[in-house]
Amino acid sequence: MKTILIALCISLGGGGTASAAEDVSKLFAACAGRYSAEIEHAWLVGTVETAAFETRRSEFVTLVEATAPPKGARHLLNHRIEAKFAQAKLLSLAMQQNDPRRARLARQLATAHLKACALLLLPG
Repeated sequence: MKTILIALCISLGGGGTASAAEDVSKLFAACAGRYSAEIEHAWLVGTVETAAFETRRSEFVTLVEATAPPKGARHLLNHRIEAKFAQAKLLSLAMQQNDPRRARLARQLATAHLKACALLLLPG
């Protein structure tokens, strides 16, 4: 259902089509970046979720490539790197924050971002 809605947004006619497609590409790029940060974090802390994160990142990279405007690759890569940095910052705060409340909030926000990304993919 979500994929259908995204496809509908992309396929809408008129001047907003390129903008809608770019917005979707940016969303996918941000998710790819967030999963990249999760992969690196998993390597650092030694969790077993690395393979699942790599699969998700790969799915989002494929979606970025499929939806990217012809001349938007550099912009999308920058957006992906910014999202990766933001997710890494949240993960770092969650691990190194002395205030337990702030650490918990950082982890919850990082998790919420991943859940929002997961909602963009078909279950499987």
